[in-house]
Parts: sequence; structure tokens; C-alpha cells
Amino acid sequence: MEVHRRQAVRASAGLGGGRHLLQQALLTKAGYTDKDIQSLNWNPDNGGTFDKMVAHLTVDNKGVRGDQPGFDKNHVATFGAGAMGTNDFSGQTTWNALVSTLGWTQGDKSTWPSTFHYSDPRFVKTMDYIRSLADRGYAPKFGEFSGSNGQNTISDIDLLGSAKVALEESGSWSAGEFAKLPTVKVGIAPVPYGPDGKTRKMTSNSNGNNIWAGTKNPDLTWKWVSYMGSAECQTAAGKSGTFFPSIPSAMDATAKTLAAQGIDLSVYTAYEKDGNLFPAVVYGNGAAMQQALQPLFEAYFSHQRNDDVFQEMTTREPTSACQEAIGPQVRAAGAVARGAKMSFDTRVVRLSRGCSRSCRVTCRWCGCCRRSDR
Repeated sequence: MEVHRRQAVRASAGLGGGRHLLQQALLTKAGYTDKDIQSLNWNPDNGGTFDKMVAHLTVDNKGVRGDQPGFDKNHVATFGAGAMGTNDFSGQTTWNALVSTLGWTQGDKSTWPSTFHYSDPRFVKTMDYIRSLADRGYAPKFGEFSGSNGQNTISDIDLLGSAKVALEESGSWSAGEFAKLPTVKVGIAPVPYGPDGKTRKMTSNSNGNNIWAGTKNPDLTWKWVSYMGSAECQTAAGKSGTFFPSIPSAMDATAKTLAAQGIDLSVYTAYEKDGNLFPAVVYGNGAAMQQALQPLFEAYFSHQRNDDVFQEMTTREPTSACQEAIGPQVRAAGAVARGAKMSFDTRVVRLSRGCSRSCRVTCRWCGCCRRSDR
């Protein structure tokens, strides 16, 4: 936890989740065109045209589609959509792109929030819709392709490649891997418009380049971290397609390289040009939050709990297990305030932001960053 981030280093950007990978053969067979995919919309009441498409793409073991009489939701051969009800409290590659079109924001502030809006009616209604997809047999039920730890037993890439799902929402970092599926042509489509028919939203995030305070080679480490933020490094690394550079010239090189491999990144670049991106919330103590919220999301999507769980997500106090997850260094710094709610006292993020002094490597967190004379 003793790290120092140099703000001068440009982090590599990731567009995060918020685009659909789809089996083009399955869509063509179902009668859909690229234009249909590009113009999808959704709403939390009936799911819009997105819901209609997911239903039609779903096929049971007898070949009956999800929107046809006699469909058997208990014996599904191909799900119209991949699992969207997960234990991830940010929903980066699942529900976030939908609920954000309603004007919902995860926190009361985009940076170091003290409250998370899980009890907001717009969020609750969206979660109800997400859960209904699995209830109706249009998406895998919670845990169907994952273990008790929430990790997939079958990757989303394999699910799409084997036609277990027709449409999968995933992160931009995996575009290259989906494109490598043998004998399967994978298309990339934008997330649906919101209820107004014109708003798309997608999370953007970044990688922070850090230096461990205990390094024995601070100068050499700083040299490497500085290189990581250069156009030269990001151009070379971006060719893998696993992340999108934050430097325009490097991003152009990435797009050109992947285009030669048949991977069209226009969906991503359009997000940025059209102003559809918003930054992921910056918060501290993510491990503790995940440990507190994960069982609540699991309980909801497995039907052990209902809408009452969302109020608990907002007001639940840290448990000893959560505090343990934060680690001794942070606890020693007074990270968790007594009686704090789900904020977990985000003042602790000063530890990862680094000391405000000009030294390259931060000392142990001592509160000096709060002092105006430092």
C-alpha cells in the first residue's frame, strides 16, 4: 500500500466495459442487420428494443426462440445475452452502461465519494430488469457459468465462441481475444441508447503507474515508469489490443494495427468523439467494499434477497472482515472511521495519491499531505 503516483506520468487509458461482442452468424440467422444493432435502445420498464432482440436471440433445446410460444426457459441452448447479474459492485462490464443512461451516478461525487447510490430508485429498477433477464431464461442465472468465488468457470470468450450466448458485454481490453476465436466471426456493437433514444454512456478508466516506497532502485524505477507513460511505450504496448493508449498518436497506431487484423475500433473512438464516456469513480478501500457488497449482490441475483438489499448496501457499516481486508498499513493510518458507513472513510486514498512533497518516493503515510505547508 506504500506507493507514490507521479502525476506527470500519463496513464494508459482503458475504455472499460460498455460494448457488445456478438456472434454475427447468430444475428444474421435471427434476421437482424448491423443497422438494427447500432440503433438498439433500452428502458427499465420493458427493456426496449434491446430486450426484444435478446428474447429473439435466445433459443431453447428444441429450437424455439424466447419470444415464441412454447419456449422452455429451463432448457436453453443459446442465451440471447451473457450474464449481467454479477457480484461486481461497479458493474463495469454488465449493468453500468444501462443504468447510467438514466442519469444515475455511482457516488455523490466522481472523486472520493462518501456515499454510493445503490438505493436510488433508478438503480433498483435497473437491477430488477437485469435479474428478470435470467428469470425469463434470456441470460444465464447467477452462478451458472461461475464458481462460488464469482470467477467464471467458462470464459465469456468461450461462451460466445461455443454459441452458448449470442451477445456478450465485455471490456475493450478483450476485443483482440474475441477476434481470435476460430471459425467464428465476431462483431462489435455499441451499448444501447437509453430511454430518450439518443444517450449512450460508458465508463472510462485508467491505469495508475506506481512506485513501491521500499524499492532499492528508485531512480531506475522512475525511469521505467516514465517510459511507460511515453508515446513510444504506449504505441508498442497498444498493438496488443489489451488496452487503449491515452496518447492520441499511440491510439491511432493501435487502431491501425488492429484494423489490419480485422478488428474495427470505430465503436470505441465514436464513444470518445460523441462525448459518451465518463470517468470511473475514484475511491479508496475497494477490496473492503467488494468484500462487504459482494455477498449482497450475490444474494439479490440468486433470489435470496429482494429490493430491500439495496438500502443495506448504502448504509451497511464495515465489518471486522472488511477492515481486515484493508490491511494493517491502512488501518494503522486510521483508514476506517469508527461507525463510518459505506464510505469507509475515503480519506485513506491519500496513501495511494502519494505525498504532496516533491520527493519521488513517498514516506510512510503520516498525514503530511493534509498540511498546507507541505
